Amino acid sequence: MKDTILRQRKLLQNKQRLIRYFKNRIQTQKQFLDMLNQRFNMNASTESELKACLSGPASQIFERMLKGPSIQKYDPVLRSFAVTLAFYSPKAYTFVRRTFNKSLPDLSTISKWYKSVNGSPGFTQEALETLKILKRQADAKGSHVLCNLVLDEMSIRHQTEWEPNSLGMLILGQILIQICFLKQGCTYIYVGMS
Repeated sequence: MKDTILRQRKLLQNKQRLIRYFKNRIQTQKQFLDMLNQRFNMNASTESELKACLSGPASQIFERMLKGPSIQKYDPVLRSFAVTLAFYSPKAYTFVRRTFNKSLPDLSTISKWYKSVNGSPGFTQEALETLKILKRQADAKGSHVLCNLVLDEMSIRHQTEWEPNSLGMLILGQILIQICFLKQGCTYIYVGMS
């Protein structure tokens, strides 16, 4: 009986501690700056420098860090920052993610974002959309978009890879070609010149 009472008291104290923690927890960037100002008596210039540092992706990382892990979609700016950082240095990315309370997506999520690009043979829809955007930007500036079509032929080493959608077939646009083995490939690449 005594053990049960002691266990219940400890449980109650832990729950009360958690309630106090969540009541006093900093939830916004403004509360964080106010707390720093209160503790360290910052002047106006220091506060403005901190606000400037906490803008853009840094502000979004900070807000997500304060809220804790969530299932909200990532903002495009934060997605771009995460993809770029993970591309240049995965170790740095894991360090930043660990330091900022997992406010950045996991590396497996980033690899899923990469997989969303269609990589089938031919000109992809993403490439054509990018060319349209570049054309619109050039028209707005009054300039032209110059592209060079490069043709390259290459030998392909003998290797079998399993692709469940097109095993033994080569799909070029709407044409389905039955082939045994490819020995050479021909690539067409648009290279921007302007």
